[in-house]
This record gives sequence, C-alpha cells and structure tokens, in this order.
Amino acid sequence: MEMDPRLMNNDLGYVYKYMKAKNQTASGFENDLEMTLHALHQQADVAATLRSDWQHLRRDEVFLLEAPGEQVLLLNRCLRTGELTKEKMIKLATRYLLTERMFEQQVENGKLNSTHLHTWYNKPHKFNVKSDYVFQFAYDNLSQLKELINELEREKRRAERDFHRSKTTYYHEQEGRQLLHILRNDMSKDEQRFQNEIGQLRNKLKDQELELKRMQDTINSLKEQTTPNISNNGIEVTVNLSKKTDRTAIVESPMPDLVSDDEYFDRMLDEVQGNNIGSESKGNIINKSLFLWYNWRLFLQSKGN
Repeated sequence: MEMDPRLMNNDLGYVYKYMKAKNQTASGFENDLEMTLHALHQQADVAATLRSDWQHLRRDEVFLLEAPGEQVLLLNRCLRTGELTKEKMIKLATRYLLTERMFEQQVENGKLNSTHLHTWYNKPHKFNVKSDYVFQFAYDNLSQLKELINELEREKRRAERDFHRSKTTYYHEQEGRQLLHILRNDMSKDEQRFQNEIGQLRNKLKDQELELKRMQDTINSLKEQTTPNISNNGIEVTVNLSKKTDRTAIVESPMPDLVSDDEYFDRMLDEVQGNNIGSESKGNIINKSLFLWYNWRLFLQSKGN
C-alpha cells in the first residue's frame, strides 16, 4: 500500500487529518502505520543506492577527468538527492513514532479496544513494527547518510576550488590527465596483445615438443623393426618414416681395394677373357665384351656419384 505523496511531503496535512477526525478507528491507525513504515524503508533504499553510486563514481576515470565545472554540477545533484532523502527519512520516522503513540493513547483512554493494538503488534508484517526497532533503523540509516553528505560536500568544495583556478592552470592539468588516460589504455591494449602472442608461442612450443617426441618414438620403433635387404650391388634398406612417404636408401658395398681406372679395367678384362679366350667363339667374346663395357659404365657412374 503506497502513501499519498501529498501526505508524505506535507506534515501539516497529516496532522490536520488527525485533528479533524473525531472518531479514529484501529484500522485507520494500522493503515497509516503500515504506509509510513513502508515509505521509510523506501527512502532507506534510496540512500543505500546513492552511497553505492558515489563509491563507483569516485573511482571512475571519466568523472575524474571531467572539467571542474562538470564535477560541481554532478556533485550538486548527488548532494540534493542526499539532503532530500535525509529530510524524508526524518519526517517519516517521526510520523511513525507519533502515530503509534496516538494509537496507544486511544487504547489507554478507552476509545479503542486494547485487543486491536495487540493484534497489530502480533500479526505478520513485512518490516518490524516495534517502535524501538523503527527508531534504531532510522537512526542507523540517517547516520550513514549524513556521513555521505559530508563527504559529498568536501568533494564539492574541492571541485569549486579547481573551478576557480581553472582559468590559469586547468587546461594544462586536463591535457596531462587525458594523456595519462590514453597512455593507460594503450598500455592495457599492448599488454593484452603481448599476452596473446606469448600464449600462441607457448602453444607452438608444445606442438613442437609433441612432434619431436612422436618422431623419436617412430625412429626407435623403426630401429627395432627394420630388416635390411641385401643385393649383389649393395644393401637396400626400406624405411617407412610415415604413412605418406616411403624412402629407399642404397648402401654401396665397400670396394675391397682402391685401384686406378686402368687397373680395374684390366682386372675385369682378365676375369672375362680368362686363359681360354682363344678357344671361345666370336659370339661369346662379343657378349663378354658387351658385359665388360656395361660393368665399366656402371663403375664410372658409381665413381661420378
């Protein structure tokens, strides 16, 4: 149930209502007490919101970099809200306590049954309705609100002093503050970029370590599994390094002795002809000569490689 704003902000209107009403009822007292207490808690919420907003604003760089004149205007609005809230809380707390006292007097004078008052105290309420609790609640919230108002007044005086001397010194200070703000933003961006680059490098190093480990495991496995294939011209080893590439390595058999080209050719000629060359046919000699020539080409190619 909401209280009429005209009654909330007009103490005389509220008092006038009780002066003109000849027969007050218990339900009338209860409704007024309920609405007044609800309005008191609403103002306490406004005060709490104002404190929270100021704690955020005092650390806000945008506010700190504002011109002194802008700061004065903003602080004036906060101060105005704080002063109005304080006045309303005082009025509502006083009204509640006086209304409750009038309710008790009506019971004491016999105009109202005492059961109405006991019923009011004992039935469930959203907020505590006992006068002692309401007084303490209002006192605590008003104390916090007064501290906030004092702090806002100090900040306002500081902003006013800055405003009065801004004609000679403000612009240089403001440029310095704005430059500092820009530098801070740039440093924050650079730091974030560096962190991202470091993270990428770390990921690359991890990938390389995994790749090296995989290659080492593959090599170790191949050492155990590889079987060399031996041919007449050397040793042929086939190594499957990956699923995609098959590589073949030819290991030439070592020459028993290092000889000159002429000596090697003569030796091959002797091996082909032997001691019975005269007894062979021309066809065999030609075939052996071709074989000799072919081996000689292979020998020269192997030396060239």
